[in-house]
Amino acid sequence: MRRPHAGPDGDEAITDTVLEQVRRLHTDGTRSRSLGQPDRAREALDAALALLDGAPRSAAGLELTCRILMTLGLVDFEQDGLEVSLATMDRAITAATQSGVPELSALCHSQSASLYGRAGLFNEARQELAAASPHLGALQPRDRCELLLTRGSLATFLAEYDEAARDFELAERIAESNDLPAPRFMARHNRGYVAFVTGDVPTALTLMRSADAMDVDVSRSVPRLDHGRALLAAGLLDEARAVLAAGLAVSLEDGQHQVSAELEMEAARANLLLGRLGDAAELARSAQSRLADRGTTVWAGRCELLLWQILAEGVEPAATAHRIALARSAEQLAGSEAAELDPGLFRDAHLLAARLLIGTGTDGGTTEVTTTTRDALEERAARHLAEATARPTAAGISPLGARLDRAYVTASVAHAGGDLDRALQALRAAADDLAGDQILGGSLDLRTAVSLHATRLADLDLTLARQASPAAVFDAAERWRAASLRVPGVRPANDPELAEALARLRGLEAAVRDGRAGTDDLADARHEVQQIARGITLATPGDQHQPVGLDQTHEALRAGGAGLIQLIDHRGEVLALTLSADGVGLTSAGTAEQISRLARRVRADLAMVAGRELGVMTAAVQGSLRAGLDELDRRLIRPLKMGTERLVLVTSASTRALPWAMLPSLQGAPITVAQSATQWTRGARTSPTGAGGRTTPRVVSVAGPGLAHAAGEAEAVAAAWGNAERTLTGDRATTDAVTRALNDADLVHLAAHGTHERQNPMFARLRLHDGSVYVHDLEARGVTASHVVLSACDVGASTTRPGEEVLGLTAGLLALGTTTVVAAVCRIPDDVAAEAMTTYHHHLAAGAPADVSLATATSTGPELAGAFAVYGSVWQQGDRPQPPAHSRP
Repeated sequence: MRRPHAGPDGDEAITDTVLEQVRRLHTDGTRSRSLGQPDRAREALDAALALLDGAPRSAAGLELTCRILMTLGLVDFEQDGLEVSLATMDRAITAATQSGVPELSALCHSQSASLYGRAGLFNEARQELAAASPHLGALQPRDRCELLLTRGSLATFLAEYDEAARDFELAERIAESNDLPAPRFMARHNRGYVAFVTGDVPTALTLMRSADAMDVDVSRSVPRLDHGRALLAAGLLDEARAVLAAGLAVSLEDGQHQVSAELEMEAARANLLLGRLGDAAELARSAQSRLADRGTTVWAGRCELLLWQILAEGVEPAATAHRIALARSAEQLAGSEAAELDPGLFRDAHLLAARLLIGTGTDGGTTEVTTTTRDALEERAARHLAEATARPTAAGISPLGARLDRAYVTASVAHAGGDLDRALQALRAAADDLAGDQILGGSLDLRTAVSLHATRLADLDLTLARQASPAAVFDAAERWRAASLRVPGVRPANDPELAEALARLRGLEAAVRDGRAGTDDLADARHEVQQIARGITLATPGDQHQPVGLDQTHEALRAGGAGLIQLIDHRGEVLALTLSADGVGLTSAGTAEQISRLARRVRADLAMVAGRELGVMTAAVQGSLRAGLDELDRRLIRPLKMGTERLVLVTSASTRALPWAMLPSLQGAPITVAQSATQWTRGARTSPTGAGGRTTPRVVSVAGPGLAHAAGEAEAVAAAWGNAERTLTGDRATTDAVTRALNDADLVHLAAHGTHERQNPMFARLRLHDGSVYVHDLEARGVTASHVVLSACDVGASTTRPGEEVLGLTAGLLALGTTTVVAAVCRIPDDVAAEAMTTYHHHLAAGAPADVSLATATSTGPELAGAFAVYGSVWQQGDRPQPPAHSRP
């Protein structure tokens, strides 16, 4: 531990030259500290103090001494902890008092408040700010900014978010008016952090991105820490890890020990959520080591809790002794000084103890836990839950992940105590909370990612439902499946910045194809689009749609003569729930690993067959494909014996993007593939072409470049309708024309090259005359067309996130308001697509519903046409009579 720095106490005169040297050294030290270079800062500041050593206590010398010691106090905090930094601040306050300048004392108290706040000692921080704030108006602009930033940061720590936002906004205005780039950067970034902790992640990411774009020399380690936290809250774990790793590298290089510890803690949290428990524990222990002996009691407690959470995640329910030992550690932490100082830590420690104490089974699989012991453990868990919920945070605001964790413990304790009604009440409320948070989530990317935080709740809900009835399983699955689709009233962003970024991206795509730009430039342009898009707001405020009930679904199915198969992945199994005239059924279709492996094989074989370049391998690959399809059929469909003419398939992560119409028992059957029964039923109740009371749809048919049959297909589709408003071919098939068509037509047919980006599905795209249309374009411009046909390559494919949230071009259209999409799960030769889609539109124009039209169009043509599917819900021309039930061949 370093000794406090000595102040000046000599009598020799101090010259203007020396004062100028001291000022230069102080400026260099302050700049080095802001750049995250504490060693270099200390060297300059120590040299400045050495020059002042022995000088008389003149006003100028005392002011410089005070300011040097203030900066040194910040360096001390980073490198040596609270005690050393406060000793340095005491020397600074002494110099300020001797100078007779109240403003200097105010700055010292403000900085001491910041140090106490970062250490979690909020009462002491308040006292220091109370001594500083009366002098705010007398300070120079830079010093006013510093005090406002400190006061806003403390208000943020104390969950006084309105006050924090006002201080940061005022600091930004002062900094902008007085050309102070560093305070302006921090004020803008801190406004983003307040938006993050109050749940407005899109605004948080926008403000943080805007601050990061400022050309100012400041350390980016703390901003990256905050950015990483926001990405974690949004469920974007891989990106959070990358941002936190970048911040950690900077902080370690610059010797910023406190910031390094906080970065390691958040990186550990990211790894915990990703299931990488070894990496998480290593990072948490490293952070714990950095925090040792720093006097940051609250941070040490938070790190300890994180370590217990990581260890708890790796403990089996049956390992009773281990779970009880970890629960005891959490109990001790809940009663510690750190928990007394931090309400969030107090709450989370009690919740962890409760979670560990419920559901214990056997000790390592050998010793049974007696009923008496289990009852006692469950009573302890209930007491911990009561403690956690009795002490809310200061402003009653907590992140979604924390709220859902509390709901999980509440439901678990209630179920363990035999109160199933209370458990279900907690689960339903949590599902509504998730959907409500997604209303604020902005882009599709953020909405779908945040469901990560609900996986534990969904698993518990299904576990309880399986103990009850198939009907309960249906309700539980619908509560959590694709919750983002319950967001109402989507409206386009109309964001000019996003439109410009997308235009730049299209230009770069062309440049890369022509060899005028590299793939790194393209990656940078995509990153820019992604960051802007995450800051947009799409949803109209309002109550979220409730998940559909069993009776409503049954009624909609009966009206259409259909049955439903809902495939559910749960604890390593694929469950098949059926809903038909015979009632509700539930069976296991096998392990998720088996089904997933089989599905991957079928998709791989299908891609090879679609390529038409197999040569001598043709018979072998086709044979493998047919065998795989037959095995999927045997496991998933045939045993269910649905007995209905039409079928709704609600798929799961392990069964997504399969060519269902190619399965032997489904060939020729009208099928609709949906993300949830709620999605299908809500669409079935909506008039598909009813805009303005019309009964005849407005049709636009589009042909993209590079396909020999696309123009002919577009013309044939338009002819099938007779009244098609326009056909866009050649240089008329532009991105602007197509996005306009998606907003003023009822039915849009797109014959174009398409690509699904599995790693980044928001960049799934269709190729048009002047570049690509992405999912991001659909967000920016909106979609009102009720039916879109994608006669293109593999854009029926999708990427699945936790919570059965699906992203891709087809999923994006459905999420933005389209009722029905027809698309394929693999590349389709354009001659096959042209034939099948022309026939499809003839049947659709004649009044048949989409599923029947597609079944008729693909049942007699080439086998690959069976890779097309109807997604979402029913679409049929308005006021047309329902056709006779379609019979299977």
